[in-house]
Amino acid sequence: MISNIRIEHLSNQDSFLSTDNEGFKPDLLITLGKSYISKSFKKYFQSNKVQSHWHLANDDKIIDPTQSITKIINIEPKVFLTNLFQDIDNQLFNEGDEELSGEYIENLYSANRISEKLKYDFLKDQSEFNEIVAYFTCLDDLPSECDLHLANSMAVRYANLLGFDYRKNIEVFANRGTSGIDGCLSTAVGAALQTDKLVYLFIGDVAFFYDR
Repeated sequence: MISNIRIEHLSNQDSFLSTDNEGFKPDLLITLGKSYISKSFKKYFQSNKVQSHWHLANDDKIIDPTQSITKIINIEPKVFLTNLFQDIDNQLFNEGDEELSGEYIENLYSANRISEKLKYDFLKDQSEFNEIVAYFTCLDDLPSECDLHLANSMAVRYANLLGFDYRKNIEVFANRGTSGIDGCLSTAVGAALQTDKLVYLFIGDVAFFYDR
């Protein structure tokens, strides 16, 4: 979610990834960027070691939360992935194949869609107003083209778990990691003064009082 990727992507991995299920283990895992919010994602690949795990990085700061990296490729991720897809297309053309089998990715998206529906139905049926229902209601009602700031700890974890429609084109701002509680409120206020877009902040009481 906080990657601000504007395409359909898996957003319910916490619901369907189980450490004792090897059915979603790929032959090759390619990662980029820093650590992940999802503990389920990290634990899954810690328990289900892949044969090959390539990490793309163009700096010396390597983070391996899955404890499975087998090769570090020092390159800009966009360059690597563009060339990779071109090479795959050329190979398929030379071999006379039209496209790769989509069974693996379809199984992932199928599990994601099922989890999304179960989550949505469960939260919509809740008669008692509680913390996670409040987050779900607010995320579901966010307007398109707004900015969303997320404070550290549960605010960003709830948002990552619940998600929102990527087609709304909402830009997310969050500070994860050491001292992530610093500046959550003041950053959102400063951002709101510098943009004509609507700015929303999800923040807990501790982070609010810490930065007020």
